[in-house]
Formats: sequence, structure tokens, C-alpha cells
Amino acid sequence: MTLPAIPRRQLLKTALATAAVPLVGIPLTACQDDSTSRPDRRLPTAKLSLPMQTGPMFLSDAEMQQLRALVATIVPADTAPGADSAGCAEAIQLLLSAFSFSPPMIFAGGPFSNRAGSSVNHFEQFIELDSYETLAWKLRIEGTQGQSERTFNGEQRGWQSIYREGLAALDGLSPLGLRFVQMPAITQTLLLKTTSDAAIVAMMDIAVTQTMEFMYGAPEYGGNADLVAWRYTQYEGDVQPTGYTPEQVIEPDNPGLLELLGIRRGENQGVGGPRNTPRLGALLPVPEITDVPIITAILTRLIAMGSDEFSLAMMIDGQSSRERITAFVTAKQPKAPGEGS
Repeated sequence: MTLPAIPRRQLLKTALATAAVPLVGIPLTACQDDSTSRPDRRLPTAKLSLPMQTGPMFLSDAEMQQLRALVATIVPADTAPGADSAGCAEAIQLLLSAFSFSPPMIFAGGPFSNRAGSSVNHFEQFIELDSYETLAWKLRIEGTQGQSERTFNGEQRGWQSIYREGLAALDGLSPLGLRFVQMPAITQTLLLKTTSDAAIVAMMDIAVTQTMEFMYGAPEYGGNADLVAWRYTQYEGDVQPTGYTPEQVIEPDNPGLLELLGIRRGENQGVGGPRNTPRLGALLPVPEITDVPIITAILTRLIAMGSDEFSLAMMIDGQSSRERITAFVTAKQPKAPGEGS
């Protein structure tokens, strides 16, 4: 049975506190405007101003083509902004090439951007790293590379080699000999979800998380170009130094599920106590259920059922690992007769 997709905006509201999880191929469709009476805060157009470049970018043009196609499968451009147009591939390129810049593009400065009252965008002024931070981030990005000063914990592959090997393996997915960028989007998604290629699986474990971070993060890191993700999700972004008005503090950011149904919240909903009576509107054809906890439980289950990947990742505490999810699914498959308990 094919279940309806969760609208991207609703999914993001529901999963705000959840770590980024493998969402490859989930159709995230648009939904109607659900803005509230909260005062509007206009987001300016964000333009990336890079630090002084002192070296080449890590990925080649051909590799960048592959990476753009890859991130487009993670956050597709259906009826909403996709990761490709948001510049997520370029942001990953900047991260992999962080030490080609001075200072390295690791930590944006502060305290404020120029999006909420500051005359200067301090986020564009990346900060220098100390020797400990430099070593830690070079290990993470570049790996040990056989250098004795980096092998105190043994050999370690960096993100650079993981991406390079994974992107190179993408073209081997097609049984027809097509390059990954030549395949239809639905074919790309299917092959990524079913492949057991170790290089691709290792790449996806970091690519999904980083794509989501750059898609919805501060644009100074290279993604969320022109704030497309913030505008679509109606996220106001960083609001300091202006801050919030008393009305904005009091009013809810967005309506919850019960508010959308018009259900009045109350106290003492336990056994024997008074119950709330929902004001059922025209939003959803729901039955006449007067117990708010029951409605809440039903709607929570429906949300979790909207996507296999999302619900499975929630169940394993959002570890952002395709291998963990695959192991979880395999363990839950019913065994054939004779295979034991």
C-alpha cells in the first residue's frame, strides 16, 4: 500500500528536534500556506561573500556534476526548492576545500548577521582556528593521509576520499552503462536506495546529513542560497540583535495539529475528569471523537507512517546511518519457515 507523503513544511515542523536522517527519495510535496497572525519578518536576499581564496577547490567539475545530481535526490525540487538550486553541492565543495581559504571556512563569525538590524554581517567573517582545531578538522576532512602527526589514533579516511570514491562509484550503478547524471531522477533514487556498494553507502551516510544541514542552515556556509529554504518553511532565521516583540513571544510560531483541527485544550483530561470537545472544522473529515489524547495518538501515528525512512530513523534515535537502518529493517523481516526464531 502506498501511503501519502508528508508535506515538507509539516515534516520539518514535526521533526525539528530530530537529527538529520536518510530521506533519499521521499517525495516532499508542497502544502498550503499555514502562516499565523505572527508579525511578518522580511528576509533579505543572502549573497555569499567568500574569504580570500588561497588554493584550488577539491572536487573537479565532473565530480560536481555528480554531486549536484546526488543532492537533488536527497531534497528533490518537486513543488518546493530542492537541494541543487539551494547550492548544497557547492556548500559541500566549500567544506571539502575549507583549508584552501584563509581563514578556513569552518566557523562563521559573530555575533550577528545583517538580516535583523545589524549593519555588518559578522557571519561572513570566518574565524581563525587554533592548532588543536586545525588538526581536528584536517583529520575529519582530509584524513590521516599517512602523516605521522595525524596517525596517533590510527589511519582514518577523511570526507574528501569518501566523497571522491563514492562519486566515482555512482556511474557503476546503471546496468545500461549510463552515467549517474544521465539517469532519470526516479532511477537515481531507486538505485541509491537499493545499492550495497560500500563506497556509495559510506558517502550517503555523510552526504544526507550535510545536504540537510546546508539546505536549512545559515547561507554563509554556502547552502540555502537566497534563503530559499527559510522562505519556503517560513523560518525567520537569526533574529538578533532586533529580537522578538512581546506579541511574537506570546503567539505560537505555527499551529499544531490540534490547533489545525480546532480542538480547545484544557486541564484535567484524565479518567473521570472533564474532556475537551473538538470544534471540528472543514480541514479534515475526522470522526466525532471527543477524547483529545486519542486524537493526538492517532495523528502522531499517521505522521510516523508517512515515510518508512523517517519513522525507522526515529526508532533508532536518528543516528543518520543508512547501515543502521538497513540492519534494523533486516532484523525485523519475518523469517521463513525453518529459519528458526
